[in-house]
Amino acid sequence: MPYIRLLAVKHIRVAGVQKTYHKGDWVNVGKQAATLWLADGTAEIPGPDHTKMEVVKELMGPGCGVRVLGESSSTWSSKGFGNCLRSLEFSTGPLALPYPYTMIWNASVPVTPQQVLIGFSQITQGQAGGLAWEMVARLYGTKLARDIGTKAEQDKTEVLIGDLRVPLYDTSVLWIRRTKNTEKFVRQWTMALKAGEDTAHAFLRALYAAGVLLCTLPAA
Repeated sequence: MPYIRLLAVKHIRVAGVQKTYHKGDWVNVGKQAATLWLADGTAEIPGPDHTKMEVVKELMGPGCGVRVLGESSSTWSSKGFGNCLRSLEFSTGPLALPYPYTMIWNASVPVTPQQVLIGFSQITQGQAGGLAWEMVARLYGTKLARDIGTKAEQDKTEVLIGDLRVPLYDTSVLWIRRTKNTEKFVRQWTMALKAGEDTAHAFLRALYAAGVLLCTLPAA
């Protein structure tokens, strides 16, 4: 893993001893820590583009692409992808998983390179134990399932999940690793949307029914 430069104080354990590093220090840490710090703005990758590209490729890996959804696919800009752009393939059309690691994106919602990087890294690199997540989604503010939708939609969700005190997710940007579970999720969510069901509630129901291993990120 290439070195990154800190933009905030970090306490890092080296050979069993915790050391304090300050803004401006260069450190060489594991992929997970580097990804999180790059994403939250407490570290950076200075230097030429080719150095940044090396880090992006190592954190994301091959097989990553973006599915640009629906009406937003006619006029979209790649500006928000930064150095991630050259590691990605793009396609447009309905909800689908055309790549091993797919970012589902409504292009009317802006993204940043940091968001793109951390989303992909969690489905390609995953948790500290080596198990990658199947999906990454951001929270949709502080609202719960009980706060939106009709009584009929809420009842259907409660029957399946058992509680309406569950968070809602921002479905405009998702990162999905292609597995049996996520393929089942896409089929069920697509059917629900075609049937006119509420987007957020249908997402929750498909998510729980498919048993997807979800990583939740803070709201944008």
